[in-house]
Amino acid sequence: MKSGSQLFLSSMVFGFVIALIYGLSTHEPIGIFLLGLMGIGMLIIFGFLRMRERQFTLLSDDRDAFVSQEAGQTIETFASRSPWPFVIAVGVVLLLVPLIYVPAFSLVGLAIILYALYAFMQEIMPRRAMLSDKRGREDS
Repeated sequence: MKSGSQLFLSSMVFGFVIALIYGLSTHEPIGIFLLGLMGIGMLIIFGFLRMRERQFTLLSDDRDAFVSQEAGQTIETFASRSPWPFVIAVGVVLLLVPLIYVPAFSLVGLAIILYALYAFMQEIMPRRAMLSDKRGREDS
């Protein structure tokens, strides 16, 4: 995860630097806002990854590790047929685009995001509980 967090850190710096250069050269508020928003998004992802780095050590972070050391590990994935990631993306668009034109309409996007996140977590959580039960039985 260290390389992942470094990627998002560099993207965050890029977003803020480009927003600054764009702002100084054009003085156009919408472009500055969107580029700054890109930097803020990268900052949020970077912060999340840094918190997770402290909790977990991945084999990919060890330069002397072999792929065979990870053999047999359970890899968790999201439900591939779930509509909720798409609904969340639509909600983000409906949250951000009205901020430029009619900020009050952003509440619709926020409501869609919150509902879709709730529904997505309800869909994911039972799978995680089954996987942790399975692991507990294998360990005993």
